[in-house]
Amino acid sequence: MTIKEQRSEPRVRPDAVKVFCQLWIAGIILELVHQVLSIIMSAVDPSQLREQVVEQAKQQNMPLPEDMLSMITVLAFVFMGVIALIVALVLAFATQRVHRGTKRSGVARSLLTFFSIYFVLRLVLVMLSSPQGTAVPLALFAVDGSVQIIVGVIGALAMYCGRREETLRWTGEWQMIENLRRGGK
Repeated sequence: MTIKEQRSEPRVRPDAVKVFCQLWIAGIILELVHQVLSIIMSAVDPSQLREQVVEQAKQQNMPLPEDMLSMITVLAFVFMGVIALIVALVLAFATQRVHRGTKRSGVARSLLTFFSIYFVLRLVLVMLSSPQGTAVPLALFAVDGSVQIIVGVIGALAMYCGRREETLRWTGEWQMIENLRRGGK
């Protein structure tokens, strides 16, 4: 049966796909929470960001007035938020593609798998790191670290669900795997 024939039949969404998409929805929401917490932590203690801006200005022999430094810091916070929102929207769009089982759902599943790997690697880094001297309360670091750990676990579970046979059949990738097993026919 070809992918086109599979797509023309009424299909029932497999449980693995449902769980995969639910995990990703939860992961996206928690990732947004993490990004908000990161911005809050940066706003509570912007000294590191300010030091980086001053250092770059010194390297380029540009004096930087205090009001300009404050504006650059605020713009950096806004930029961080915009980038985080764009990434979350891309992940949400990819999750929707997999949920619907569209023509590009295989590519969307691959993108989500890539981000799952990223979240799992970040989980490992969070487990191995500790907050350095900063004015940010330790409780805020603990909450943010917990959120990152949960997102990492969600990423690992989503990776597992995304590699299940029924998910690959849903996205149309199973047919390609079968063709490769048969020698590329």
